[in-house]
Amino acid sequence: MAGKEVVLTVNSSHKKEGSRDVVVKPLTQERRLRYVDWVRKNREYVESKTGGKIGYVHLPDMGRDGLVAFETWYYPQLMKEGMVVDVRWNGGGFVSQLVVERLRRSLISFDRSRGGGVSTYPARVLNGPFVVITNEFAGSDGDIFPAAVQLAKLAPVIGIRSWGGVVGIRGDKPTVDNGMLTQPEFAWWDPKQGWGLENRGVIPDIEVQNMPQDLAKGIDAQLDRAIAEVMKLRDQHPPVKPAFDPAKDRSRKAFEKEVDGLK
Repeated sequence: MAGKEVVLTVNSSHKKEGSRDVVVKPLTQERRLRYVDWVRKNREYVESKTGGKIGYVHLPDMGRDGLVAFETWYYPQLMKEGMVVDVRWNGGGFVSQLVVERLRRSLISFDRSRGGGVSTYPARVLNGPFVVITNEFAGSDGDIFPAAVQLAKLAPVIGIRSWGGVVGIRGDKPTVDNGMLTQPEFAWWDPKQGWGLENRGVIPDIEVQNMPQDLAKGIDAQLDRAIAEVMKLRDQHPPVKPAFDPAKDRSRKAFEKEVDGLK
């Protein structure tokens, strides 16, 4: 009955009396709901463990869904003093450059308007540190993202060595029976490790493995270590807070004194 309207009779007890009918449309599967709930729990967990100081964002891939997740959750949390960027189970794609460019931006100065509003320059920049979590199920552009973070020395990478499949393909050769031919076309090379990312993956700066017995108890050791590390970085490099001087006197008398002082 997935995708079709179904009438359900619901009640707070197993009785017909007092029940009501509702029309629902069942889903084909509940994986998306479970994923969204998992992300919500992680975000709320990070917030509770840090007193609301640290944000959390999970990127499921480096394609449309990953970029939408980044745009949806990164910017509303820029008032935080740090961020956990989770790319575990990242399915890869092609937008890691966009995410890296946003994360590598640093605060230069502040703007203050006449009405009292204060904004950062550049606008919408994270005023604090971040950390990255990865695991063995993150690959392709999901490998490249933490590798780029390490090469640029932007943040520590925490977790388990990633999948290690960065040679990309291009699906542009369809067959007459609606199949598709692909071949390896795009490889990753960098000055530090050459071609070494392929078949090896990203080796985390801090290795933490989630044990099955801990996961069964609801313990995410990788996330806990990420929280500890980003809080340590935040204490070492606290967010910049503006200490604005009093506004300069722009009156005519002040100008006359300034001119007299130059004579």
